[in-house]
Amino acid sequence: MKKINEILISHSKHQGYHYELLKNPPKKIIFKQSIPPLRIKSKEFIFYDYEGNNKKPMHCYYYPIIYNGPFIIDIDHIYHPWLIDDNYFFNITLGKMPHPPNDNISKERLNLSKKIFSSKNCKQILPWSKWCEKTIRSYFKTDKINNKITQIYPAVKNIKFRKEKKNSIDLLFISDCFERKGGLQLIDSYKKIKNKYDINLTIVTKYLNYSSKKLLDKLNIDLFSHLDKNNLFRLYKLSDIFVLPTLLDSFGIVLLEAMNFKLPIITTYGNGAPAMNEIVENEKNGFLIDLINKKNVPFFQEIPQKELIEKIKLLIEDDSLRRKMGNRGKKEIEEGKFCIQKRNKKLLKIYNKCFNF
Repeated sequence: MKKINEILISHSKHQGYHYELLKNPPKKIIFKQSIPPLRIKSKEFIFYDYEGNNKKPMHCYYYPIIYNGPFIIDIDHIYHPWLIDDNYFFNITLGKMPHPPNDNISKERLNLSKKIFSSKNCKQILPWSKWCEKTIRSYFKTDKINNKITQIYPAVKNIKFRKEKKNSIDLLFISDCFERKGGLQLIDSYKKIKNKYDINLTIVTKYLNYSSKKLLDKLNIDLFSHLDKNNLFRLYKLSDIFVLPTLLDSFGIVLLEAMNFKLPIITTYGNGAPAMNEIVENEKNGFLIDLINKKNVPFFQEIPQKELIEKIKLLIEDDSLRRKMGNRGKKEIEEGKFCIQKRNKKLLKIYNKCFNF
């Protein structure tokens, strides 16, 4: 009988990443949800105490963890809210704070992060992107940490589907953080072109203020606050173009999901979205629009709306280009850098080494 090894998955806000781990584990691995941690508040931090999990091997997301068992950390960016200040995520959601420069991270918080990464129980650090790997190495110039780093891209399970024929072109935007991910700019662009084409826009988001909701109603934009995976996947199948003109994003797993359904991508790249060029290859599986650094605007960056409109119009008008870009993105899911079989092979090798399986 083949030996099956059990690994705990920590509770995390990154449901997309850990959803794929739980649903599609490497061979001979079973993932189980960990016991929820105790939240311990100190003067400067909130710690997550996982000691109730009896020292079982654990794969966890990057935050102040207390655990005497062996663990692996996956991380999408070093500029994590807990690492900067307790109000950081709230402030950037409201557009009050930009992607932070190096000096925004306090010495105390960096020291805590260094302590977690350097601990004997931290067996491996898995950055989601090459940009994330580079920033970690730039902060912690020590072999004790750098020798633990292995960059592995997130992945999604390849889904076979049949595209439904229809006359209209459907644009799709999905993000919990509507304003931070460029939702307002997309609506403004859609408003300028909606009467020229037979197009629809669907938005899936949790946090939307009253004035934005009124605007969506006025423009007959379909709005969903939450969809389960089956309905979300159906929405992808019905869509033609995925647009995420984000102002601040570390890694867009939602882009991988869109690529899985052969959607060409329109997204942004720059200081606030530094890893998007690792997902979207400009003019291959979508379009990358360079963010403009600017003072006195939310997130200190601006989306060039004229270019955003041009790219949307180009994909609306060119069915062949949509198919070509969609097929290119799908290939990355099937056999490229976001292939789940490739990811699982790398993870299994790391689990065997770190957890002595």
